[in-house]
Amino acid sequence: ATRVWPALSYESKSIHKPQSNTVNKIKLGIASGFLLPGSSVAADFSGVLKRLDRNKFEINYIVLNEMNKPIDPFVYLHKEQDVVLDLRKNPGDMANGAWVTRYHPIIENLD
Repeated sequence: ATRVWPALSYESKSIHKPQSNTVNKIKLGIASGFLLPGSSVAADFSGVLKRLDRNKFEINYIVLNEMNKPIDPFVYLHKEQDVVLDLRKNPGDMANGAWVTRYHPIIENLD
């Protein structure tokens, strides 16, 4: 996508910061535009993701919700421990993918 839309190329400012993981959990971030009910992505990954031991894993779901549809319920099974970012496209956003750039600071702030 960055060949077509070079403005989408982005590297987080926090990528080179030392991590402060004092709990020693494995941090797992899942970014997808297809964590929707009935999607093959949700069907393929839901079984594994909902069974991960939350004492060992810290999970952040980043849903690039371009179509503003409901998210598959499995994403919310561990809502007390997991972080779910439902990042939505606004009606006036252009179809070039640049709408995701406004969410860079929010994603960057995930520890």
